[in-house]
Amino acid sequence: MALWEGEEVEKPEPETFTRDILPGLQAVPLGVMAGATGPTQGYCSFVRRGLKIPHQRHWEALAALSKASAVPATYLDTEE
Repeated sequence: MALWEGEEVEKPEPETFTRDILPGLQAVPLGVMAGATGPTQGYCSFVRRGLKIPHQRHWEALAALSKASAVPATYLDTEE
């Protein structure tokens, strides 16, 4: 049995998702979001536009995508 199906756990506030995770998802492709979490690209579109808050079981994966997209691309080639 999965954790979210069992005992009552402290549910995070939707504002936490909106403030901490959502901004970084704006540059994440819908297919990547869907692949990381399981919901359809259509649902992920609602999430990325801030119209839906996904189930908390998806927050960890979405937070990882959010953080990865927030890191600016750098060039590793140091030869100039």
